[in-house]
Amino acid sequence: MLDRNPIFIRFDETHTAVAVRALPYEAPESVLNRLNLPAYRGILVIHGGAANMEEEMILAVRQFLGITLGPLAQNERLLIAAGGTQFGVSMLLGEIRQQVGGNYPLLGVLPFQRASYPGGPPPDDRYLPLHPAYSHFVFVEGSEFGEESPLLVGLLQACGKPGLALIINGGEIVLQEARTHAESGNRLVTLAGSGRTADQLADFTSDERRSLPASVHLSVAQMSNPPEFVNLIKRLLFG
Repeated sequence: MLDRNPIFIRFDETHTAVAVRALPYEAPESVLNRLNLPAYRGILVIHGGAANMEEEMILAVRQFLGITLGPLAQNERLLIAAGGTQFGVSMLLGEIRQQVGGNYPLLGVLPFQRASYPGGPPPDDRYLPLHPAYSHFVFVEGSEFGEESPLLVGLLQACGKPGLALIINGGEIVLQEARTHAESGNRLVTLAGSGRTADQLADFTSDERRSLPASVHLSVAQMSNPPEFVNLIKRLLFG
């Protein structure tokens, strides 16, 4: 039987994160209730590249997020949900929260059998270290990345707040998550200039873009224009 008691992960003397375990197709509403998150006004579910991101792109995306998403999440009190590890976009989201001194909820969602954390499995090629700046985690029962996708995507509608999915870089798993969002009627923003899947979805002639349903609610933001990105996110969330 799945242990539904919260797990308290003490990263250091100043920060303890809260984690819960969940089944892949568990109702996201139930999972959110068990997390006991602080109040938030809206949600961004972020799907992004991980270990395959090039170092140059990591640096560019870090700079972009540092002047856009970090201050936006703090000022607008957003819940940010992503992968939660110390790789790729998930790592950058943790770094940005630290950079802005953020106290907005930052939620990592990943397979339980891939998570390394203080008091849990040590890091190795299979168990990936969690980023210590995240405030909450959901450990989805499973051993392969992608098994957490249904729950991560489902958070968008389950929270009952304004929300959208943001695509930054990414590979095949991110493309499939974008398709699931589109099929569910969720709003999507893809960050052109961040590479790979995000750029493919920004190209309306690409096979990847054409694989989305014609009814998709997709907006394209340019990494070269940070103010426009911030305005777009605020407009889509709050009108």
